[in-house]
Amino acid sequence: MNSRRVFISSPYTLGDTCENVRRQHDAMAALLMMGHFPFVPLLSHYQQIIHPVHWEEWMKWDLEWLAQCQIVLRLPGRSKGADIECVRAKELLIPVVTTRAELIEHLVDDQQCQRYPLRVLSDLLAEIRPGGIEL
Repeated sequence: MNSRRVFISSPYTLGDTCENVRRQHDAMAALLMMGHFPFVPLLSHYQQIIHPVHWEEWMKWDLEWLAQCQIVLRLPGRSKGADIECVRAKELLIPVVTTRAELIEHLVDDQQCQRYPLRVLSDLLAEIRPGGIEL
């Protein structure tokens, strides 16, 4: 499978912010191991702490980069921003991956199916969303 530019979409401020940032970093590491090129919006976490900007400005930035990506990996959890990102991806006909089956369809080649990165991403996707809704 060819390498893909993958936008990681997930909660940031709802729930544990540090855990949300960690989850995007885990997804990034797994995607890099699989040969993909992830765009990780929450790498901006320290930028926001040091030089805060309004949510609307971050969303403009996110949506601009999202349009450059080929796939969106939507990690579980409630998030107004992530929901907006996924709606925009669908408008741009960019697939949004939310399940293990979609992960395999869009991001995994047969040789990677039993490897560590797939397990990491599958575990991240399988986490229970707030309200008890599983992917």
